[in-house]
Amino acid sequence: MGGKRFVCNLSCQELIKLSAAAPTANEQKMLDAILSIDSLTNHQESLALYRLCSLLPDGAKILEIGSFNGASAAAMGYAIKGKSSQIYCIDPWSNYVLQEDFLSTDYSRIADDNKIINCFMQNTAFLGNQIHMMRGFSADFASMIAGQGFDFIFIDGAHDYDSVKSDILICYQH
Repeated sequence: MGGKRFVCNLSCQELIKLSAAAPTANEQKMLDAILSIDSLTNHQESLALYRLCSLLPDGAKILEIGSFNGASAAAMGYAIKGKSSQIYCIDPWSNYVLQEDFLSTDYSRIADDNKIINCFMQNTAFLGNQIHMMRGFSADFASMIAGQGFDFIFIDGAHDYDSVKSDILICYQH
């Protein structure tokens, strides 16, 4: 991207408006495509991610922390499909039954780590080499992603204070 930074300053009200508008025909196709993905991401969040990533310039780099079955990665992926943009997804893809965020989740949804990672790969396969899986936690990749200049970062890993703070501090460098 030649050192130029894409800056999109949206107010909270503009972000709410962005996700509240009715979906276009293309957006509805994206929503229909990800509807079957077992996800913690809802319809409005998927639409907002798609719309935000649609604003990114060609060649953008997206970082997602917390991917689970890939619904949010797929929503962002449909926005960049066919561009030279890339998505980097960090997730442990393991031990969901031990993670606090999933304690109230039906055990059958999270008991099989292999099923979850395979679902992620299947749900994002349409992106081909535009998607990069990074198995582990954000702290495991902090030095590797330092200075990478991500254009969009979506933090949706563990939701406890310390984890979110750590993810923000790691991403703040980028």
